[in-house]
Amino acid sequence: VLTTEAPMAIGSRLKLNISTPEGAAKGIRAFVAEGVVVRHLEDGKGFSFRFEKITDAGKKAIEAYVGNKA
Repeated sequence: VLTTEAPMAIGSRLKLNISTPEGAAKGIRAFVAEGVVVRHLEDGKGFSFRFEKITDAGKKAIEAYVGNKA
């Protein structure tokens, strides 16, 4: 996740509303997922997030997005 800064500590639990810039136009629906921050990027402008609660629709949205970028 890219941000202007990573304000939360590693181990913080988050609930994210996830969408893509071209989402609806490409048929990729927004979804909500819960998880935990697992690391900060070296430049402090983002973090890695481990999904812990995600719906099947959310998984399909990620697969569709990655498939479009491959």
